[in-house]
Amino acid sequence: MWRPSGLFHVNYRQEIAFIQTPAQWVCLVIGLILAYTLPLFMPMILWDYLIKSWVTIAAVLGLTILTGICGQISLGHTAFMAVGAFVGAILLNKGVPLVLALIAAGLAGGLVGLIFGLPALRIKGFYLAFATLAAFYIIEFALIHYFGGETGHAVPPTNIFGFHFDSDLRIYYLVVSVTLLLTYCCKNIIRCKWGRAFVAIRDHDIAANTLGVNIYFYKLMAFFIGCFYAGVSGLLLSIYMGWASVDHYPLSNCIWYLGMLIVGGMHNISGAFLGVFFILGIEQIGIAMAPVFAEWFPAKAGSMIGTVPILFVGLTLVLFILFEPRGLVHRWEIIKSSFRLFPFSH
Repeated sequence: MWRPSGLFHVNYRQEIAFIQTPAQWVCLVIGLILAYTLPLFMPMILWDYLIKSWVTIAAVLGLTILTGICGQISLGHTAFMAVGAFVGAILLNKGVPLVLALIAAGLAGGLVGLIFGLPALRIKGFYLAFATLAAFYIIEFALIHYFGGETGHAVPPTNIFGFHFDSDLRIYYLVVSVTLLLTYCCKNIIRCKWGRAFVAIRDHDIAANTLGVNIYFYKLMAFFIGCFYAGVSGLLLSIYMGWASVDHYPLSNCIWYLGMLIVGGMHNISGAFLGVFFILGIEQIGIAMAPVFAEWFPAKAGSMIGTVPILFVGLTLVLFILFEPRGLVHRWEIIKSSFRLFPFSH
């Protein structure tokens, strides 16, 4: 890994430090300030974009661990989000504190993911993707018929230590805080023994098993952690929407989340942030452009609002797969290297 010139580590603690240079500390502080003050400088019409972006980042971080780091494909991620949303909504209605409800939602999603992750012990690739796709329909059926999914569950106003999340701005601060905490945990998971085992399984599971890595245990743990993140993000979304319903967690979102991983960069935490903000930004541009296309094609004006954003996002995914399959993170590293080596960037 590249290190700035003049940076010398004299002990192991410095070698594994999360932040290693003063410049990195400055970037971190600036990033945190921007994250918490951005809504104050943006029009209210974009608050929905910001909140949904941070909720989606929490979900995509789980996919980063499961798919990007461990190499296990999941097409049922939104089903585990729905599990967390329903469990959290039921607990909040019973008066359980928000912090405990978030933990319970994550554990519920993780435990259900653990059950449906069992096929990963025997199958992988295309077959595993279809097994998780079946899990989506099984979970959706169970939620609708046995857990009140036909009407859903109202999410009551929540609070932490008397601080009530009764407005979009306050919910934004809740979502950002939880997502940043999950990001910190994700970073440390990737850097520890488990993260190295996940990477070994992703690169070559047979070789990892030969070297003593318990691939069965770590595959299940990857599913548990990824679905834990999904459960927490599902409850965050239901808090923002004010209602927990299976309609908020469609199968199409599973595909878009994988697309966000591809666009951002599959094997990097920064890729989750870049991919989510970029794809949802493209979607917002498509929504803004829909009236223009409706004027150009009046015969199809009624379907433009729903069609144009999907076309924009789909075209973006195709272009990235063709020309930048390693994502925005890879392009950003190339740009940084070019500046660092200038005028000898080649």
